[in-house]
Amino acid sequence: MIPVKNPVTKDPQDLRSRGGDDSGDGDGHGGGAHILLIEDHADTATVMKRLLQMDGYRVTVAHDRAGAIEAATHGHFDVVVTDLSLPDGNGIEVVSLVRNLSGPCPAIAVSGTARIDVALFTQQIGFSDYLTKPIRIEDLRHSIEIAIAK
Repeated sequence: MIPVKNPVTKDPQDLRSRGGDDSGDGDGHGGGAHILLIEDHADTATVMKRLLQMDGYRVTVAHDRAGAIEAATHGHFDVVVTDLSLPDGNGIEVVSLVRNLSGPCPAIAVSGTARIDVALFTQQIGFSDYLTKPIRIEDLRHSIEIAIAK
């Protein structure tokens, strides 16, 4: 989890199960790529979303499996970044469902535990990277850039 000492004001759109605002606010190197961010911790999702938007990415947030499926029925994503442990499922299953609904896209796994076996498994089934929490935003940016370039 990205450490948050004084969380920014919570965006009500991010706190719903459904996908959040997908507008990109930044002038960064994101090039307008659309990211589906699936993270069940609202504060973490809010911080990650805002940092990615400052890089120029459009970000839709889902906090669980149901929200990710709903978001996938309404659009295509260039990259999916998902927590592997969700309240109503797991990120591996969710990425498979998202790909079936909105088309193929690279995915980045995020986990609170550093397990080599899980990291290898996610790569074997098509995830482009495996990051452990707390996530350094530089590592996430790098992983997203590589995933988009493939």
